[in-house]
Amino acid sequence: MFSAFADSTQTAVMNTATNLWQTTATPSFSVTCTGNNTLYNVSIWTDGVQTGTVDTYNWHTNTSTITYDVANGTTTTITFNETVPQNYTTGLMIGATCEPSDGARNEVTVYTSNITVLIDSVSPTDVAQFGWHICGGVCIDAVPEIEFNSTNETSFNYYLITLKDQDDESINSTTRWYNQYGTNGTGSNIKINLSLPRTGSRTNITVAAYDKAGNSFLGTEEGQSKLYYHNSTGYELAAGWNVLGIVRDDDVNLSDISSETGASVVAMYNNSAGSFTSYTVGTSTNADHILKRVADTNTSRNNVFIYMDAAGTWEGCGRNFSTSAIYGDDILYNNSNNGWNVVGITRPEITFNDLNVSLDGESSAASYVNYTDQTYYSYFIANTYNQEIKIKRGEVLFILSNSSSNYNWTNQTLT
Repeated sequence: MFSAFADSTQTAVMNTATNLWQTTATPSFSVTCTGNNTLYNVSIWTDGVQTGTVDTYNWHTNTSTITYDVANGTTTTITFNETVPQNYTTGLMIGATCEPSDGARNEVTVYTSNITVLIDSVSPTDVAQFGWHICGGVCIDAVPEIEFNSTNETSFNYYLITLKDQDDESINSTTRWYNQYGTNGTGSNIKINLSLPRTGSRTNITVAAYDKAGNSFLGTEEGQSKLYYHNSTGYELAAGWNVLGIVRDDDVNLSDISSETGASVVAMYNNSAGSFTSYTVGTSTNADHILKRVADTNTSRNNVFIYMDAAGTWEGCGRNFSTSAIYGDDILYNNSNNGWNVVGITRPEITFNDLNVSLDGESSAASYVNYTDQTYYSYFIANTYNQEIKIKRGEVLFILSNSSSNYNWTNQTLT
C-alpha cells in the first residue's frame, strides 16, 4: 500500500527476478524507488514484520553504474536476497519500503504492494510414455497419439513434448501441454495427437515435466525417450495389385494376410522356383502357405502380392514392418526360366547404389515400383542413373541375379 501523505511522484515497486515460484531458499527480488530524493533506505518486510535495512544506495553520486534523474522519469532497481522457507501453499508475504535518507525528509516513506513468494525445490515425478512404441516403434500414423502418465507435482506448470527429427534437427518441434491430468481426472494418463516434423522419418519423442518454480523432469535418460519410425507403406492399399515386403517376427500364411487386408487374392513369388503361389478367398488351396519371417536363415519368401477388389487399408501399428529379430539373409536365385528375385526390404531404407556395393557384381540390374506414386524405377549395376533412389522398409526390390550359383545376400541387417 502507499502512504496517505506520499507525493504523487513517489513510487515503490517490488518484483521477483523470475516469478512468484522460486527454487532456492534465497530467491532474488527487486525494488524500485522513484521520487525527488537522491538517497533512500530500502527495508524488507516478511509477513508484516520488518526484517531490517538491507542496504543504502546513493543513486545520484554513483554515476559509474547508475544515473538517476527525476525529471526524465528514470527508474532504478535495487536487487537483494532474502532467505525464504520452503512453502507450497500459503507462501511467504514480502514487502518493502522506500524511505528518504536522514537529512532529506521532504518525502515520506513509501510502501510497495506486498507479494507472496512460494518456494519449491523438488523436481516433478518421472514421466513414462506408453502406447504406440510397444509394437516396435514402426507406425503408419503421421499424427501419432503420444500417451504418458501424469506427474505427481503440487506446483505443476506444464509438460514439454519434443519431436526431434533424427536426420534434420532444423525442423524439430516442441509443444507445451498445461493440463496436468488426462480426461479421466487426477492420476489419469495424458493422450495428445501431434504431427511429426516430417513424414517417412525417424523421430525421437521426449516428454518433460516442469513445475512453476522451474524444477523439471527432462525425460532424456536411456529408455525414457522413444524413437518413432514412421512408415506408411502398405497402409493404404489401391484397388488391384499391390506388392509389399514382409517384415515381422512370426511366420504368416497367405490366408492371414487376406484376413488382415481384405484382399480377395494373395500371392507370393517363390524366388527359388521362379513362380507364384497364390490363395483365393473362399478356397482352401495354399491358404496355409507360409511367408517367411525376418529371423529365418533364408528370408527369400518375404514378399506378398495383394489383390484388392476395392481400395482399402492394412490396419495396425507396425502391422508388418516391426521386428526386433536378427535378420538372416536373402538367397538370390538364377533360374533358367527367370533370373528375377522379389525381395522385401527390412532395413529402414536402401538405395540402388547400396545394392550395387553390397552385391559385389552378383547382379546386373534391379527395379522398384514406388508404392505411393506407382512410379517404376530401373537401375543397372555400376551405373549412376537412379542410384540414389531410396526403397523403404516394407517395399520390395526386383533383383536380377547373374550369379553362376545361388548367392546369399546378407546386407539387410536391421539398423
